[in-house]
Order: sequence, then structure tokens, then C-alpha cells
Amino acid sequence: MGEWTWLHVWFPLADVELMSGPIDAKTANVLVRAVRRLPEAEAQKLGLPEGEAWYEVRIAPHHVAPFRGGPWLGRFPESALRQPDTALFQFRERLAAAVEAAKRAQTQ
Repeated sequence: MGEWTWLHVWFPLADVELMSGPIDAKTANVLVRAVRRLPEAEAQKLGLPEGEAWYEVRIAPHHVAPFRGGPWLGRFPESALRQPDTALFQFRERLAAAVEAAKRAQTQ
């Protein structure tokens, strides 16, 4: 537990959902997406509801990306990653806005 791995390995549907619109394909190609299971003690410390495994998703630009920013983190119950739901969609919207802000900051 606590080790990072590629998001698409454990949760391919979540990976596809996170990298769909409004995030364009060119941007998605330079975002590194990783996931780790949160240890129970850490999840409890964060006040996350019990009864289901929680995961932390980390998204950051690859070193070849034309912009810098992040990393952007989201915490989700396993069910939301296996069958993407509103929480994941809302994270995608916030992520898209943060990525666009990072792109704008890079050009200024």
C-alpha cells in the first residue's frame, strides 16, 4: 500500500474519463496519471468515510510538457474509480481549469 502505479493499470475507465473533454488529446498525452491506495490510517486521518478502500490520484505534467503545474491530487473511493461518477467528473473539470491556468501562466 502507498506505492504509486499508473492509473490505467488499476482503473482504466477512470483514466479514460479523466482525460476526456474538456481536456484535449494533445494535453492528455503529456499528463502523467498515477494512483496509490491510501493506507487506512492515512484515510482515517483525512476524515474519509470508512467501509471502502480509498485511492489518491496524482496528475502532473510530464517533463516534456510545454507547461508546468501541479501535481493535482484527488481522493476517491474504489467504486468511483471502477465506475466513474460525479466526484470524478467534478475533479476532471477542476483539473481542466487548473491545466488551462498553468498553460496561460507559461505564456505570460
